[in-house]
Amino acid sequence: MKKVVSFLLSCILIISVFSGCNKSAEEAGSKTASGESATVAMTTDSEATSDENFTATTTSNCTWKLDSTVLTISGNGEMGSYDNIDNEPKWGKDITEVIIQSGVTSIGSYAFSGCSELKNVTISDSVINIGEGAFSGCSSLASITLPNGVLSILDQAFFGCGNLTSVTIPENTLYIGEGTFSGCGNLTNITIPNGVTTIKKDAFSGCSSLTSITIPSSVRNLEQYSFSGCSSLSSIKVDEKNNYYDSRENCNAIIEKSTNTLLAGCRNTIIPDSVTHIDGYAFSERNGLTSITIPDSVTSIGSSAFSGCSNLTSVSIPDSVTIIESNTFSDCSSLTNITIPDSVTKIEGYAFFGCNSMTNVTIPNSVTTIENAAFGYYSNSSEHYDWEKIKDLTIYGSKDSEAQRYANENDFAFVATK
Repeated sequence: MKKVVSFLLSCILIISVFSGCNKSAEEAGSKTASGESATVAMTTDSEATSDENFTATTTSNCTWKLDSTVLTISGNGEMGSYDNIDNEPKWGKDITEVIIQSGVTSIGSYAFSGCSELKNVTISDSVINIGEGAFSGCSSLASITLPNGVLSILDQAFFGCGNLTSVTIPENTLYIGEGTFSGCGNLTNITIPNGVTTIKKDAFSGCSSLTSITIPSSVRNLEQYSFSGCSSLSSIKVDEKNNYYDSRENCNAIIEKSTNTLLAGCRNTIIPDSVTHIDGYAFSERNGLTSITIPDSVTSIGSSAFSGCSNLTSVSIPDSVTIIESNTFSDCSSLTNITIPDSVTKIEGYAFFGCNSMTNVTIPNSVTTIENAAFGYYSNSSEHYDWEKIKDLTIYGSKDSEAQRYANENDFAFVATK
């Protein structure tokens, strides 16, 4: 009811303006040589319309002004959030430039999401928070400098900004959210300042052009998969003063000290013999990785740890490992040789799915469980929808073993070794 009354009052106001009320150009908006220009308050109850210019529903005292394709946000406090279909920003998706003026403290969630023409962003020093998904999908954005006042960059803030090549993260930033820069495939350089304490999962996943990473001493919470899919990584370092993570023995990896878990590696990683666990996705899509030696100290390898390593040709699993988890070596399309030790009792589903070059595999008698599509299948789609069989795969193993069962049920050639 409140919105209806507000709408009627707005209509009366518009009629009075057009019937001769003397309003200034600043109050009512004016047409400029560059196009339609309007300034409207961002208030909680406003739903009024005026030609092509609309108010935006938000909880702030900020205002917005659209001059052709240049959007200016001004006022004091936080912008509102635009995280559902009923509350999309009224300035549309065709803006090319955004100016956040002094006084604004937070950029609203999904405020500029999907603005594919946005190329220039200026953010004032008063901003302390970049909201969730704020610039996600801004595919024309090539670079951005965040002001020194920014303390947190929330989840997916720059997700899918495919043309983003450089980002300056300020020294005062404490928090980098989940998937913040995920899918920024052209991002070649990122400096994580000493001050950042938390890097959430998938923060830099899919940054396929990123070549080096340095983790500062301040980081104490680095979540899984933070650098999965960073296919060009060749250098990883952790500051020696970090109390939680290290790159011991110049191993070119990130290792969690308390658990001796290798969280992220690269093409030049040498796994130290003090590592006991390789985390899921630790080497995912490291296309430059051609071979890797896994030391006997490793007792477990996480799901998808080496998935998508398309140039990996051989790997030897130590006899300290008992389970080969799902997708561990999936889509390692150049893998021709794999040694499975007698310690392994279970090979989970899709463990070697997409290993097209593997024409034979020997499975020891210790293996009592081989799950669905563990060997012998591939797909031409990244989602693995349509399966194809590797027709010339031969499985070697003991008679009446789990290896023979798998071969028979999937119609692969089987050769009994005993």
